[in-house]
Amino acid sequence: MAVWGGGIRQEVAELIASRLSKSQRWKKEVFLPRDSFNVICHGPTFDWGNEFALEETIEEFENIYCVTVPLSFWGLPESITFGELVDNFVEIINLKSKLSS
Repeated sequence: MAVWGGGIRQEVAELIASRLSKSQRWKKEVFLPRDSFNVICHGPTFDWGNEFALEETIEEFENIYCVTVPLSFWGLPESITFGELVDNFVEIINLKSKLSS
């Protein structure tokens, strides 16, 4: 997971990868920044598996980091990479930190 650069970015990537890999039946919990998030969500057989996996993952993220993912998240393009998604989540955490200081 060194490609994530450590720190909060890697932590968020590992959290999301762990949850989605289990719920969507991926064999491994490792996704790379350039991986298609659309493919990750559909699972290795490109079906939805657990159709609520993304919502459950976001809810867990919100609970762990005490943040709220904005509704604009659902408007992200289908072509988003996993790295772009993780960066969006890190930005949400950073925004919370700035507002609370």
